[in-house]
Order: sequence, then C-alpha cells, then structure tokens
Amino acid sequence: MTKIGRMLFEDGMKEGRSEERKKTAERLLEKGIDMDVIMDATDLTEAEIREIEESILLSR
Repeated sequence: MTKIGRMLFEDGMKEGRSEERKKTAERLLEKGIDMDVIMDATDLTEAEIREIEESILLSR
C-alpha cells in the first residue's frame, strides 16, 4: 500500500472509531448512565458528551 493510501486508510479507521464512540455514548446516555462512566467507557470529553446529550434532547 502506498504511503498516501495508508494515511487515508488510517484516517478512515479513526473516523469510524470516533463515530462508534459517539454512538456508544448516545446509547449510554439514553440508559441514564453517569457522565463519568461514559467518559471512561468512550474516552470522550465532557463537552463532547454534553453535545451528544443536547442532540438527543432536540431530536425528541
């Protein structure tokens, strides 16, 4: 694989993991799990989790 191809592949993997972490945080928020637990489980910041929480509230 070329260096550029490898870089694109790695960027895609990072983006996919990021989206999966956000989906996990969303599921945990919907179950009422504590913010600290979600931060530990997903490695997201409190601000990122609050943003997800706001989007859930707006979608209802």
